[in-house]
Amino acid sequence: MVHYGLHWFEQKSNSLMRALFSLQGTYRLVIFLVAAVIVGGAVFMIISSRASLWANEDQATQLAALDKRATAKSGKPIPRFVSLKKDRVNVRRGPSKDYQVAWVFVRKNLPIEIIAEFERWRRIRDNDGAEGWVFHALLADERTGLITPWRPKEDTVKLYKSKNQTNVVALVQPGAIGKITSCDGKWCDFSSQGYTGWLPQKMLWGVYPGESF
Repeated sequence: MVHYGLHWFEQKSNSLMRALFSLQGTYRLVIFLVAAVIVGGAVFMIISSRASLWANEDQATQLAALDKRATAKSGKPIPRFVSLKKDRVNVRRGPSKDYQVAWVFVRKNLPIEIIAEFERWRRIRDNDGAEGWVFHALLADERTGLITPWRPKEDTVKLYKSKNQTNVVALVQPGAIGKITSCDGKWCDFSSQGYTGWLPQKMLWGVYPGESF
């Protein structure tokens, strides 16, 4: 597209120059100066556009390289679930404080999935599918879970005293956060809002289907 633009301006410039030489005296000088300004400005715009395109291509190449380098140097499995250690956690567009803050988490203990690592930074994904980079010290290995965030608030989940579904300990609202003590692949030992009991593993975001720990 840029090459085509330059070719077009070259043709127009040649036509304009031929027309200029058919004139004489002062008129030729004035028109020549006006034409030079117009053509020069057009060429500057094309070069600027091309420079911007190169900059965008370089940035895309750098981000692609970062993704390839994002390996689990911590020795821990990727992906894995962790939780937020602080009440406020900045999520950045890249693995450095030089990158812009994309958004801020304001909910301590929120479960977060780590999908990549780069040095001391972790690429994370939340329950809405949003991704960004968080400094490792702001994340805890403690396992927490988010109760059925995909369901309406009034659609509560039963927390049982045991896995055989006897004695309902509490009705927990979707979006509630709690600590996961253990899971056997189908049921999880879960504590939230002062209540402890068992609930189906499929009712939690923050643990993989069939995962045991």
